[in-house]
This record gives sequence, C-alpha cells and structure tokens, in this order.
Amino acid sequence: MTAVEQARAYIEAWNAHDTDRINATFAEGGTYSDPNVPDGVSGPALAGYVNGLVSAFPDLSFDIVNLYEAGPDTAVVEWVMKGNNTGSLMGLPPTERAIALPGVDVIEVHEDGIGSVRGYYSNGTMMAQLEVQVIVRPKTVGPVSFGSSTYTNIGNKSKPGVIGLTQIQVASPDHNDELGNYTREVLREIS
Repeated sequence: MTAVEQARAYIEAWNAHDTDRINATFAEGGTYSDPNVPDGVSGPALAGYVNGLVSAFPDLSFDIVNLYEAGPDTAVVEWVMKGNNTGSLMGLPPTERAIALPGVDVIEVHEDGIGSVRGYYSNGTMMAQLEVQVIVRPKTVGPVSFGSSTYTNIGNKSKPGVIGLTQIQVASPDHNDELGNYTREVLREIS
C-alpha cells in the first residue's frame, strides 16, 4: 500500500468512528500526536482519545481537501474537521455549536502500516468556533500569581458586576500595618 493509500484508509477509519480500524492502520509502535497530545498516543490511549472526540462531536467527520505524496514514505493530508458539539469536551458542557476546523496530518508509513501521524491545527480556532472563551496569560508575573474563576447562573436572571478577589500574604506580622495602609491608599484612589 502506498503512503497515500494508507493515509486515505486512516481518514476513512476516523470517519467511521472505528477505533479498531484506526489502530489497525498503524504499524506496531506507531504513534499519533496533535496539539492536545503532543507526546503522542497509540493503541488503547489513541482509542480513548478518538472516543472522547466522537463523544463531544457524535457527527465528527474529516473532509479531505488535498492528499499529497510528500515522498515514498510520507503523505500529507489537508482536511477540515466538522461536527456539532453536543457532548462534553475536555470536561466542558456542550456548546451546541458547529465547527469546521482546518488542519493537516503528516503521515509517515512503513511496510506494515503507519509509523506516525502528526496532526496540526489551531486549538484557538476550535475554541473560537465553539464560542468558548480562552484567556491566555502567564501563570505568574513577579510576585503576582493568577488563577481562574467560574460564573454560575442557576435560577438567577441577573449577571454580577465585576468581582475581584485578591489574596496577599505578608512575610511577617510586622508587615500587617504596612499592608493595611497600602490597601487604604489603593481604595481611596479607586473611589
């Protein structure tokens, strides 16, 4: 089987949502990687990854835009992943939004199957299409550490205004007065 034929069989197995067929396209030790699994997965871990995507997008499909032979042992597949998010994705509730996410797979093959698939696509584009807000920021800047928050609106029709929570840990009790004075100064400036 040529690299292009193996790549086509691989995409067809994804479109069938058949994890056994997907795994059967790989040579022993073959791996799959993409932005969500950069270290690569294979076998049962790959099946779990596929099942997670199919659970989130039950109508998941890959439309082949272009399929190239990049060498005797390499195929490049340009695709568009389509589906409606009606199931949980990465622990998030379904958004009921459709995606049409462009991407590329670089597929290296051996005589006995695929040696590696390296998938490339934009997680940011996917989240934007799902209307999921993604905020990129450093975990820490100087002495400040950033966290996250969740807004829940169960039965309450009004949205809260801006809410902020700051936790400051002083190095010793001697700094309590200094912190208190600084806090009062900041509050005066805000008002």
